[in-house]
Order: sequence, then structure tokens, then C-alpha cells
Amino acid sequence: MKKQIDVNYHGNPPRKLKLNKTMYKLSAGMMKWKRRIAIPMWHPSHVSKAANILREYADRIAKIEQSNSMRGSDRTTLAQNLLVEMNHQFSMISPQDPRERGAERYEFLNGNNHMSNTNGFDDLAKRDELNDDD
Repeated sequence: MKKQIDVNYHGNPPRKLKLNKTMYKLSAGMMKWKRRIAIPMWHPSHVSKAANILREYADRIAKIEQSNSMRGSDRTTLAQNLLVEMNHQFSMISPQDPRERGAERYEFLNGNNHMSNTNGFDDLAKRDELNDDD
């Protein structure tokens, strides 16, 4: 019969399991396994603004990777913090999303056999600069 060992990641149990820095940061909630970025791309001006933000943060992340003064876990933590900051920059791009957060309006469009979320379509139809695609 095997003896069961309780693992306490943050305390000092009698038989402490040695964690590496990355495991500790993941278990303590300091970093996550992956990050998502929400990039608005419904207006023509968003293309150049998004490219500029991506270029800026790609350079900053590359500088982190080249640093010799940081441990690997510190590099990943700092890179994740930059991604959170980049996501905030994307949320500030103008023109802003005309939809209310969490609001949805589903309808059948053009005889399709599936429903589409049409929330915000009325606001986009009022924008004259989006009618120049003809």
C-alpha cells in the first residue's frame, strides 16, 4: 500500500515538494497557460492601428527574450503582462464597438437557414465612411 503525500504548493508541509518557478507562478495565479488578444477589425482605420500596436509590442517582447538578466519564468511573466497591456491598447482603438457588452440579437438574414447576431448592424449602417467599398 502506497503512502499518500499531500502536496501544499504555498505552505511548508513536513515533506515539501520542490516546485520550479514556472509551476509556482502558475499555481499562484501570477501567470496563465495562454493569453487571448481581442483585436477589433470592423473599420478600415483599425488595420493600420492594429499593425502599429502589434509591431510595437512584438519589438518589446523580442527585447524581453534577448535579456540575459531575467530567468525564464520572469520572461514569460513579463511577456504575459505585455500581452495584457496590448489587449488594453486594442480595447481603446477608435471608433469603438457600437454594441453594448453582452447584448445579442439573433435573426435569420437573407433567407439563410441559420441565425446571425445582428446586434450593432443598425449603428454600422448609419456610418457613411463604411459605404465607400463600392
